[in-house]
Amino acid sequence: MIHTTNKPTELTQVVTEINGLNIYQTKIVPNNEVVELKLIYENEGRFGDIDPRAVVVQFSLNTAPLENVFADQIFNEHGYYTDEATNKRVLSFTGYNVTLPELGTLPGGTNPVPQNLPTNWLRSGATYTNVITSRLDKTELVQFPLENIDEMQMDILADVRGTSSYEIDKNSIAPFGLGLKKENGEWCKLGTQEGLAVKTYQSDKFNNWINTEWIDGTGGVSEVTAVDTSGGSFTIDALSLANKVYKMLNRINMSGGSYNDWINAVYSHEAVRKTETPVYHGSLIKELAFEEVVSTAEIETEANEHPLGTLAGRGKLTGKHKGGKMVVKCHEPCYVMGIASITPRLDYSQGNKWDVNLKTLDDLHKPDLDQIGFQDLITDEMAWFDTQIRNFDGAIEYNSVGKVPAWLNYMTAVNQTKGNFANENKEMFMTLNRKYEAKTGGIKDITTYIDPSKFNHIFADTNLDSQNFWTQISVKNTARRKMSAKVIPNL
Repeated sequence: MIHTTNKPTELTQVVTEINGLNIYQTKIVPNNEVVELKLIYENEGRFGDIDPRAVVVQFSLNTAPLENVFADQIFNEHGYYTDEATNKRVLSFTGYNVTLPELGTLPGGTNPVPQNLPTNWLRSGATYTNVITSRLDKTELVQFPLENIDEMQMDILADVRGTSSYEIDKNSIAPFGLGLKKENGEWCKLGTQEGLAVKTYQSDKFNNWINTEWIDGTGGVSEVTAVDTSGGSFTIDALSLANKVYKMLNRINMSGGSYNDWINAVYSHEAVRKTETPVYHGSLIKELAFEEVVSTAEIETEANEHPLGTLAGRGKLTGKHKGGKMVVKCHEPCYVMGIASITPRLDYSQGNKWDVNLKTLDDLHKPDLDQIGFQDLITDEMAWFDTQIRNFDGAIEYNSVGKVPAWLNYMTAVNQTKGNFANENKEMFMTLNRKYEAKTGGIKDITTYIDPSKFNHIFADTNLDSQNFWTQISVKNTARRKMSAKVIPNL
């Protein structure tokens, strides 16, 4: 689920330029030619911008040693804008103005500084913390045990005999108490998406796997179904029993993990329970596609100018239509609820192809080896930076996130982006790319759950609370209930 943390955003990898020159190393510019100091960073508009009062640059005049100087001490003006070519945010300082008494680097000089003196520039290397925010609603995905939902259900049922109401507060188990807390002095419940239960991505080979421990771990399927050969032989009965247990345990592992899933997997029958939690009855699936819109006339408003030929986009439903008709039988007073969600169709570009690791023809699929169980889902196919090369012998170390059915690579595929569409500094904003985040030693965000903040980059307004989708839902329903049609009763 989504939880509002209200944390300030640290803007890292800030590029600092003077007159358009990257000052990752010392740059010398004549004093009379200093025009603009720029800080370039990721376009995180929903979190605000860098505080100009906190910007530091290493600066000196002539041959004096470099020292840290606040940018607003040597520039009179500042402003923000977004570079449309790179989708980067820019904090620009202009109006360069240096006087000797303020810096004290040239003893006995005149005021102002002579124009022919060289100025030395070097970035400070600081990590800037954003303190000017558009909203205090920095969010993050929070993971909680699904058993917490069952625990809360049991607690409420156990309290039925009580005469007072059952109270949920900030100390209650997640996810129920999270929205009632304060984070960094602000109420979490004021966040635009606090408590939103997120759904999973569309099932593909990178978003659907089984826990390795269930298969190879202690008490896993492999250990439980192993046939004892310590005596030098085994019986066909033992092999047949192990095979039946193997198939049953695999069905249980694939089913979902709840009691109802276990009943369905073992007995092929749905459990009958009282409706204490919502019951799924059906769905409607539609496909949303985007198409370009080209301006045929010039439009000018107070805030923006849109010349002829301006490119924009709009979404529309395609002809795909699945489901939508269902029959719900209610045996007691209840609500019929509908949940609407939008799921991105992902593109991938960070991983390596699985077939580049094939060494010989003998590594290819063989029909006689069908239905052999499971294989590892190698993370190198998801993001290349999760694969390490050992320094001492040059061997490649691959990692696995879980288990998938054997030979899955032959039976499924994923969308892939190439060229500029795979470059986040170019046309990637036109695609719904799954951009895995890197951490020390691997991938930071291996999860099947959708983080909504990762896919606002395709829109002009990237704020978390922006309403980029306007949805109108029509429900045609017929209700049959025990109710007389008469208006006036018989006397």
